[in-house]
Amino acid sequence: MGAVNSKTVILVDGQPYAVSQVATRAPKESALKVMNAALANTGLTQDKIQYTVGTGCGRTQVTFAQKTISEIVCGATGAVHVWGPSVRTVLDAGGQSCRVIHCTDKGKATGFLWNDKCAAGIGRSMEAFADLIKKELTEIGDIALQSEQFQS
Repeated sequence: MGAVNSKTVILVDGQPYAVSQVATRAPKESALKVMNAALANTGLTQDKIQYTVGTGCGRTQVTFAQKTISEIVCGATGAVHVWGPSVRTVLDAGGQSCRVIHCTDKGKATGFLWNDKCAAGIGRSMEAFADLIKKELTEIGDIALQSEQFQS
């Protein structure tokens, strides 16, 4: 539950099964809306979801979540789950703040920095950058990983 967008990932056997994203308006309603959007084409209903975790600045507004965790924990765990145990640093540029997270090969956060100035436009800046280079925002990370710095 981010300040600008709310996202849902439904995992089946630890792998992404369905995803959705909606603009965050009223957080409680956005939580339901984004979950229903993810479920829409799956044939699943919310009562079939075994466990729900809320994260982000609006995590406490996910009233149907069994657990809430911070963006720091989620960012470290998720990055290692998706990109593997070589991840040590996560840059999380959100709609209101920017975080740099250091983590172990198991995805445990060991330290972080959080911007100390207003960053309300950082997420929108990333969207504008993606528009400028005529790419989807979701493609930017993959493009960055093509840098010689990331090549083995």
